[in-house]
Amino acid sequence: MLIPKQDRATGSSYPGPRTGTPAEVARLKVALIEIVPPIWRRVTIPVNLTLRRLHSVLQSTMGWKDVQPHRFRVGDTLIGMPATVHDGMKDSRWVTVQDLINARIGTLYYDYGENSRWVHELWIERVDPGTLNNQRPACVAGERACPPEESSGPDEYVDWILAARDPYGQPDSGKDKRSKDWQRAFDPERFDLEKVNAALAILPL
Repeated sequence: MLIPKQDRATGSSYPGPRTGTPAEVARLKVALIEIVPPIWRRVTIPVNLTLRRLHSVLQSTMGWKDVQPHRFRVGDTLIGMPATVHDGMKDSRWVTVQDLINARIGTLYYDYGENSRWVHELWIERVDPGTLNNQRPACVAGERACPPEESSGPDEYVDWILAARDPYGQPDSGKDKRSKDWQRAFDPERFDLEKVNAALAILPL
């Protein structure tokens, strides 16, 4: 069972204070489900990061634009941005990665997009000692480009890639031609580690 930390004075949950002692660092692997070959990233983050901040890290790491709804799933528990206090979703501002580790949760899911059209599986691979030099999120490895926001999910993305590679595909209009040209310019195998880490370096935490 996932139990966030509690404020002793008020009884409310909170992410825990930051102190001068470096936090331990978790190494996570995140991969999109239902796409082969897989689109994945490996990232290191301090364990005192809240899931709300982890959401921002995942957006920058994967290459999404943070314009659609998201949520985390831990078993039957939903964690994200509750619309009301009665919708049954825990607030991701008050759950940390350390809370997951304390609850012995090694795998969770991150849904992005309307109707959870993009599902990511996250694994907490290991926890390392914290130092003064590893307290910022960093991407250490990954493969393949993030799907465009315009694609509605894995099935359409695969169809989109296949259509872009079709040398006989004939657009029906000028708009379709521009779309086809843009598709052909997209490289699904491209992953720019330096670009990802540049985005993470300026991410407000």
